[in-house]
Amino acid sequence: MAFRMKPEHRYALKLKLDQLWYEGWVRFDRWELLSFFNQQRVTKSVWREIEDMWAEMFSDPNNADRLSYVTVRSEDSVTTPHSFLLINEAQRHDIK
Repeated sequence: MAFRMKPEHRYALKLKLDQLWYEGWVRFDRWELLSFFNQQRVTKSVWREIEDMWAEMFSDPNNADRLSYVTVRSEDSVTTPHSFLLINEAQRHDIK
């Protein structure tokens, strides 16, 4: 499912992916993802779209580095994360 994003949201997401490329990780606040993708929830299709955009940054998209994410919650009793850390698995060894 390809999302129709506003150009400014696509640009902001691209900047986040550039940060991921150079630093190995990037933080997304939940509100950012909801706004970028015009969604009520952060779904698997949102993550797939991010992975597709990430793959486009490589000369061979089929060899793109794998991504993983960590959910960040303000406290244990909260079920909805308020942010996510997206991690480039190829650089994960540097994050301890």
